[in-house]
Amino acid sequence: MDARGLESSSPEAKVKSNAKAPPVGDVARPSRHARTARRLGVGILALAALAFAASVASANDIAAKITCAGVTFEGANFPDANNNTVHESVTVDGVQVALAILTFNGASGSNTVSLNLTSGSHTIAAHADWNTNGVSGTFDASQDVSCGTPPQCTVIGSIDAGFNGTAIVGVGSGPAFIWFNSNLSAKGMTDGKSIFLTNATVSIDGVPHAVPDAKITFSAVSCATTSFDAGTNTWNTSVPLSGSDEIFLSGLAFPVSNLPGGAKVTWQGTFGTDQPGVCLSWKWGAAAYTKFTTVSTTPLVIDYNAANIKPTHQAACAINNGDHAGTPQNPTVRASVTGGARGGGGSNFTGSWSGTGSICPVCPPVTAGAKDAASIVSRAPAPGFAAPTELSFATPRPNPTSGPNTLLFALPREAAISLRAYDVTGRLVRELASGTYSAGAHTLSWDLTDRDGRPVAGGIYFLRLAVEGRVLQQSLSVAR
Repeated sequence: MDARGLESSSPEAKVKSNAKAPPVGDVARPSRHARTARRLGVGILALAALAFAASVASANDIAAKITCAGVTFEGANFPDANNNTVHESVTVDGVQVALAILTFNGASGSNTVSLNLTSGSHTIAAHADWNTNGVSGTFDASQDVSCGTPPQCTVIGSIDAGFNGTAIVGVGSGPAFIWFNSNLSAKGMTDGKSIFLTNATVSIDGVPHAVPDAKITFSAVSCATTSFDAGTNTWNTSVPLSGSDEIFLSGLAFPVSNLPGGAKVTWQGTFGTDQPGVCLSWKWGAAAYTKFTTVSTTPLVIDYNAANIKPTHQAACAINNGDHAGTPQNPTVRASVTGGARGGGGSNFTGSWSGTGSICPVCPPVTAGAKDAASIVSRAPAPGFAAPTELSFATPRPNPTSGPNTLLFALPREAAISLRAYDVTGRLVRELASGTYSAGAHTLSWDLTDRDGRPVAGGIYFLRLAVEGRVLQQSLSVAR
C-alpha cells in the first residue's frame, strides 16, 4: 500500500483532494458569430469549471480518531449525493489488520474499525482512498499509542510489632475505636505512575482484620489529597512528584472493648507498582479514639472520608500543621484521642511507629511463557531452503489449512526475533517464537491453537516476523 497524502502523529489528521469537472464539448457547428459566442461561452464555462474545481479542492475531508479501542474515520464535505464510498485500512505495528468500506449518502459519514490490542506500545496507521461521484483523494495518518495497564511489579511486605505491657483499651475504660494506619516513602516515581497495596491484613494475636486496598498516584500536582472509595474499598491518594517524607498508605478503624498490652500484631500485604526499579520503605502505627466518624451503627459502617485523613506529612492540600500522615483532621475525632498507641500508651494521633520495612517490588519477566511458544520442529536449515544471504519469510504451508502448518524463515546472521499471529482485529492470538536464533533457515510448526491452548476460529490470520527493526508479514487462511 502506498503511503500517500498526509502522515501525522496526531490522533486526528485531515487531507483534502482536488475534484475534476467533467469535460465540456461541442455538439454541432454553428455560424461564425455563433462560434465566436460559443468560444466566449466555452471560456466562461471553463472559468466556471475551474472555479468549481477550486471550490471542491477544499472539500472531501477525511479525519481519523486513533485510539487503542479502534480507528474512527469521519468524512465531511463530500458531494451531496448517494453512495459516496471510501475504502479504509488499518495497520498495527506494520501489519494490516483490517479492511473496511465506508458508504454514505450526503456530504458526511463515519465508520469505526474496532481493535483489541495487547497491553503495551503500538503504532496504528490509518489509510483511506476514494474515487466517488467524480472526486478522488487519499488520506494517511499514524499514531503511537500505549494500551492497557502494564503488568505490576509486586512484593509481599510484612512487619511484626507487639504492643508493650500497657493496655491500649482496657475493660474498665469502656469501648473505643482502634485506628490502624500506615505510611510509606518512595523515590524515583514518575508522572502518572502508582504504588498499590492489596490483600492486606492486620492480625492481632492471630485474629486477622482486612485492610482496605490503596493506590498512591504520583503526578504534577502542587499538594496531596486522599479519599476513600467505599465501592471498591480503596484509599486513593494523589501526591506531588516530589512526594513527602511520609505518604499515607492505608488505614482501618474498628471498635474494641479490650485490647491488652503485649498483643502481637502483624501487618502484611502485597505491594505493587507500575514503575519498575522502585524501592520503598513503610511502617504502621495504631492509636485509640473514643469517637470515630460512622455512616451507621447498625450495622457499623465507618465514614473514612468524614474523618478527613491527612494524606502526607508535608504539602497536604488545605492542611497546614505538623501532624503525621494518617492523622484524622476531623475536630470531633481529634478531640477524642485517648491513651493507647503502638508503644507506650501515649495519646498520639497515629500511635508510635513500628519498625520500618524496606521492600523492592519484583517485575515479571518480559520473555514469553512456555504456553506462548510454537512447536519448534527444527532450527537446522530446511530442505530446499538454501543458506540465506538476506532475511526472508516464506508463505505458510499449506495455505489455506485446517490443521498444523509449517512456517519457514531465514536469517543472514544470528539475531533476536519475534514471530506472532494476529487476527483481523489486531488482537494477538499467539506468540509463536521469540528469542535469539542462529544464522540460517528455521522451520516451525503452528498447531492452530491460541495462547490458552484453544483451537482458533476459521478466518484470516496475519503472521508477523520482527527482526532487528524489520517486519515481514504473511497471511494464513484457516478453514474450519
